[in-house]
Amino acid sequence: TTLTSRARRVRDLAILAAAATIARRQGQVVPPILETVEVSTPATAGILRPVVVLPLVRAWTDEHLRTVLAHELGHVARRDCLTQHLAQAACALHWFNPLVWVVERRMALERERACDDIAVKHSASPDGYATLLLDFARRTSPDAGTPAAMLAMARPSELETRLIAILDPARDHGAMSRRGRRTLGGIAAVIVALA
Repeated sequence: TTLTSRARRVRDLAILAAAATIARRQGQVVPPILETVEVSTPATAGILRPVVVLPLVRAWTDEHLRTVLAHELGHVARRDCLTQHLAQAACALHWFNPLVWVVERRMALERERACDDIAVKHSASPDGYATLLLDFARRTSPDAGTPAAMLAMARPSELETRLIAILDPARDHGAMSRRGRRTLGGIAAVIVALA
């Protein structure tokens, strides 16, 4: 997107070191990490060469930084930008079919919940991660939010369901990530078949 071409590469060594550590644990290569004043919440963009985009102004603790990077690197590892574009193409082709819109919405929620599970594993407490998401949602306005081509970390429309899942003490976040992958795979297959 043009937003990513205007963003600059992050040079903060603490951010780059944290990203390298998380990527190594998840068995992936660190994508380019950019920063810009044009986003108020972290996001991921790009299909062939994904990037992580961070807000330029941030006052995060070390834990917040780890959870943000873990969430966004989760999107990169799962190739969520690709599945989002496939879902959007299916909605454009079958705009008249309400089932396609329902499936696309469910796919978006499951995608975020899977990355939330990854982030919670890098967090000292689910409460801290939930508070961070609430803070991002408060600062994200609908008219000046992240472009549709990017996966924003905290869209207010799906926040309640995500927070309930994050704060559920009985939830196994590792198991949900596996279930989330299976669910997303099935939903993606439905969207591809409809397209």
